[in-house]
Amino acid sequence: MGGKTDEKILRDVWKSTDGTFWTLLTDHADFGFRFDHTSLVFDNKLWVIGGENYNNVLNDVWYSVDGVVWLPSTHAAAFAARRSHASVVY
Repeated sequence: MGGKTDEKILRDVWKSTDGTFWTLLTDHADFGFRFDHTSLVFDNKLWVIGGENYNNVLNDVWYSVDGVVWLPSTHAAAFAARRSHASVVY
């Protein structure tokens, strides 16, 4: 989900059933261009948390049930904006 190449910041989402063959779900996810974020699965949803887009460090949280339609859980979480962090489901 998302990320950064040498040329651009991405907003794509891919899926795989075996880790070898991948299918593009969307290349324009609503969570926007971002990198150095975390993503995880919790409560049967995909989650994207924080990261950076261009010159902004983010503290937003987005979720999706299918990887295509993304909804904001919050645009300003109680935690400070962050990038290169870790998230875990416990």
